[in-house]
Amino acid sequence: MGYVNTVVQTLVSFIYTPLLLSGIGQSQYGLYQIIGSLTAYINILESMLTTSVLRFYCQAKADHNEEKMENVLAIARFVYRVASGLVAVLSVVFAFFFTGAYSKSMSTDELREGIVMLFVVCTNIVLNMSFFTYSTVVLAHERFVFIKVLELVGLVLQPLVVLALIRVFPQALVISLVQLAVSFISCVLKRFYAVRELGCKIVAHDISLKTVMPIVGFSGIMLVSMVADIVFAKTGQMIVGYVIGTAAVAVYSVGYQVYQAYGVLGRMVSSVFVPRVTEITKNPNSSRELSILWNKTGRLSMLIIAGILAGFALYGQEFISIWVGDGYDQAFIVALLMMIAFVPDIVQALGLTILQVINRYNFRASVYVVCALANVTLSFPLVSKLGVPGGALAGLIVLLAGSGLVMNVYYGRVIGLDVFGFWRAVLGSLRGVPIAVLVGMAIARVQLPSAALSLVIHCFVFAVAYVLVTYFVSMNSYEKELVGGLLSRHGRMR
Repeated sequence: MGYVNTVVQTLVSFIYTPLLLSGIGQSQYGLYQIIGSLTAYINILESMLTTSVLRFYCQAKADHNEEKMENVLAIARFVYRVASGLVAVLSVVFAFFFTGAYSKSMSTDELREGIVMLFVVCTNIVLNMSFFTYSTVVLAHERFVFIKVLELVGLVLQPLVVLALIRVFPQALVISLVQLAVSFISCVLKRFYAVRELGCKIVAHDISLKTVMPIVGFSGIMLVSMVADIVFAKTGQMIVGYVIGTAAVAVYSVGYQVYQAYGVLGRMVSSVFVPRVTEITKNPNSSRELSILWNKTGRLSMLIIAGILAGFALYGQEFISIWVGDGYDQAFIVALLMMIAFVPDIVQALGLTILQVINRYNFRASVYVVCALANVTLSFPLVSKLGVPGGALAGLIVLLAGSGLVMNVYYGRVIGLDVFGFWRAVLGSLRGVPIAVLVGMAIARVQLPSAALSLVIHCFVFAVAYVLVTYFVSMNSYEKELVGGLLSRHGRMR
């Protein structure tokens, strides 16, 4: 079900973006992306608490301690309420920042609409916080089908409603209002499912400094790390908007949209391993078991993203031209730089999960704070000199140093993971890529009268070549068994 959602999310994203651009225009789309970049910093309050609460709830569940499970949720509800008040304060602060920072690059109407959108999005964040204790219960009980079906409905419903409404009201504000409505429905359904189906109980057995501080302390570490992550993801857009304007943000955002789809596909392998990693860490020989699991998820992630990255390098410029039209040439460079920059982060994603579970995330947070500051420092001169791609280039330089070098030293020296074995295994999965690329380059010379048809044929032939070459040249016996299992299940379903 998770794979279905990932494919649907990717397809909807690529269909939705050009329709949205044509419906509201470059400037309104750029405004929507800038507000999204600003509120992403506020949204990390929800994300950090969710990660922290899920970690402590899973530990209590693994110990079969129902009283502790109920107490964790009660503490979470208390902390979420405090965080909601902080979101309200931050929304006012960000409104003043937005007005001051973008007064020269935006019109009065854009500034006014942007402030309204800011408050709508912050309301959405508070709403999610109010209900997320129930989402935690569903995730911890591994009821992924319910969560994924709910996400799938939202993925399809939200764009359809937005596209219908912007025909009458072609404003970026419409997107934020629809997101708020969809979130409300989703939150109510999660609460109903957690209470009725899973017997969720939120009971305060012991809310004291002793019980609250471990969750808040871990959340603080996550906060620092997530701020750094958002800086990498969103600073480029914000600086491009500040230096150049909203239309340029739209170009940058198109490139970022391509990266997002790539990142989602790459990370889906390691996205469901929190309960599994929690169980492994209870064993005395956990380092070896974790290294084996890390190798497996790393190889699978690389097999996925290497094909996407190679295909985009071959046909990305052609794809963006057909996808969103003229005026977005630099979006190809932005997307390619970001895709390369996040390769270490994606293939090592399970390493971050391990750090969360064993409570060693503080080092990652510290490294990424330094990297985030370096990214901001580099972005201003590079955007001023190179234009839109400058923001992505800054991220590439800093991330390869942070995720590609520093974190690997830490994984090996401190955590005890087999880093050299990991990269030998991961790079070994690339043996078939050159062959597939040569096939892709050869087929690219065949051009049909229809550019769209040419692109479809090029991508299809390359995908077939990549899958076949990867299966026979790159995959090990475990990976071939996984493929065989998927095919056999599909055959039985038919």
